[in-house]
This record gives sequence, structure tokens and C-alpha cells, in this order.
Amino acid sequence: MCSFFFSYVKQKLSYWSSKGVPHLPPSLWTLGINFRPFTEGPEQYTGERTALYGKVYGAYGLLNPFLIVNDARLIKQIMVKDFTLFMDKPELNTWDKVWNRNLFVTGGDSWKRIRTIVR
Repeated sequence: MCSFFFSYVKQKLSYWSSKGVPHLPPSLWTLGINFRPFTEGPEQYTGERTALYGKVYGAYGLLNPFLIVNDARLIKQIMVKDFTLFMDKPELNTWDKVWNRNLFVTGGDSWKRIRTIVR
């Protein structure tokens, strides 16, 4: 059973490698969660990762791959021009009602409504 579990986790944490995308090295023991952003300042952490991996790189959170984009022009293209391709992302609900209502953490109809307001 443990062998199956570790095989499954390893397969999930090889997503970015299989796509040829530079990515943060995942940890089998933390299921891909990287705790360094919590111990370092976000500016320092993001700056160091951008210098190492480029402006677009992959990462993992609880076995789920996600893409980090640190390029303003590319973010604008994603959020404005190609929005129909990226609107159905998983919603990230936090304890803060204001934070839960921004384009980066909402999805679906809520995302479409907010996007039309801020255009």
C-alpha cells in the first residue's frame, strides 16, 4: 500500500518535468507544499525563484501543479485577452472576504462578473 501511495505521489509531482517546464523541486514528504514563502518575505522569495527559474515556472501545492507568472505583459494577456481560457480555475477561499473577491482567486461566473467591472 505504501509503495502504491509513493508511486502515485511521485507521478503527480512529475507533471512539470514531463512537460519540460522549469519548476520548483517538489518534496515527496510535504506532498509538494513549499514552506519557504512563509519563512521568507514574499518579495525575496519570488525574486530568488524568478532569477533561478525565469518569469514563468511551475510549482506544486498538495500534489496539484500550478503555474507562477511573474511577467506583467503575460499576466495582462492572460487576464484580458485570453481570459476565456483561464476563467475556470479552482477558487481559493480564505478567511478574508475582500481577498476572496479578486480576479486571482475567484473562478467561474464570479470571475466573469468581476472581470467586466475592472476592464
